[in-house]
Amino acid sequence: MSYIKILGSGKVGTKIIKELYLDHTVIAVDSDETKLQEIKKLTRIETEQADLTKKQDIDRILQQDDTDLIINALPGSIGYKILANTIDYGIDSINLSLFKQNPLELDQRAKDKGVTAIVDAGIAPGLNNLILGYHSQQMEVEKYKCYVGSLPYERNLPLQYKAPYSPLDVLKDYIQKAHYIEDNKKIVKDGLSDPEYIDIDDIGTLEAFNTVGIRTLMETMDIPNMTEKTLRYPGHRKLMKTLIELGFLSDTPVNINGKNIKPLELTSKLLFPKWQLKKGEAEFTVMLVIIEGKKEGNDKKVEYTLFQKDGEESTSNSLAQTAGSTCAALTELLLSNNKITEGIVPPEYLGYSKDNFIFVWQYLKDNEINIDKNEIVYREI
Repeated sequence: MSYIKILGSGKVGTKIIKELYLDHTVIAVDSDETKLQEIKKLTRIETEQADLTKKQDIDRILQQDDTDLIINALPGSIGYKILANTIDYGIDSINLSLFKQNPLELDQRAKDKGVTAIVDAGIAPGLNNLILGYHSQQMEVEKYKCYVGSLPYERNLPLQYKAPYSPLDVLKDYIQKAHYIEDNKKIVKDGLSDPEYIDIDDIGTLEAFNTVGIRTLMETMDIPNMTEKTLRYPGHRKLMKTLIELGFLSDTPVNINGKNIKPLELTSKLLFPKWQLKKGEAEFTVMLVIIEGKKEGNDKKVEYTLFQKDGEESTSNSLAQTAGSTCAALTELLLSNNKITEGIVPPEYLGYSKDNFIFVWQYLKDNEINIDKNEIVYREI
């Protein structure tokens, strides 16, 4: 039994807690005492209140000698700082936090401390990286595409979207540059660019567009073409572009009556109540991973389709289920496998091992994460 601290007790963090607390000693850490009390009602685990934007609280949480593992499920705005501090304290970690900084820059720092830090440990990035890493060892991959999104079943104008996590993180994805590989060249484009339409069974047509891009895959994989796109209902992208053009998503402060206000933060505050899923509101998460290339001289195409509906419990939703279960799977993998290398470990590295891939695949299957695989080999006659 390991001693694990989970930083962040939102829906994803709560899902991870519920999957791990029976087999490990789990401590939930959050700044919101109300959330912690709700978690204690569900699981009867230990909790610690801490504001992890403050150095003294970070030190208090990380300096305890009996911690075997930190799970970082915090917003991207503080996630990188927490990862760096966790490394400095010599503690292994699993990181779901989607910060904009490049985690691979901390690789040597982690190795010097003898630390293993798995990053991007959610669904996308996360599970998709693991899938690509695995197939890169099984075939010569020439093209990789990923489409992913979490949406409510009901489309409500004008936003046609609700965020199961921080609206600020969603909006930052829209204004960041998107990075991907095309014909072996690194390409940078604006967020919300290159729209295309994807048909999803039982849902209809969704619109795909560039957001952050392929993150660690830019450096870890030698594949000629790699793209990842976000899925939304048609119309949402255009509205977000309008907000950008009007300055509502600017991070530059505007002086209003002597006070400096960032339009991005104000917009996020205004959207927060509009983007909250109502109790019992039906929603889903969908991810398509398409890998094309050659194996033994024949063209080969592999497609994975994940489609997860919302959970029956009020503490869970489809994104929490998929991201939380993937994180829990990687946690169990790290705790049970001494062969995982020290340093910064993105999921594609884990996918290089068939045993790792099977371990995660079986864990997700056991936890009712619904993934279909379709494999086609085109043989020359």
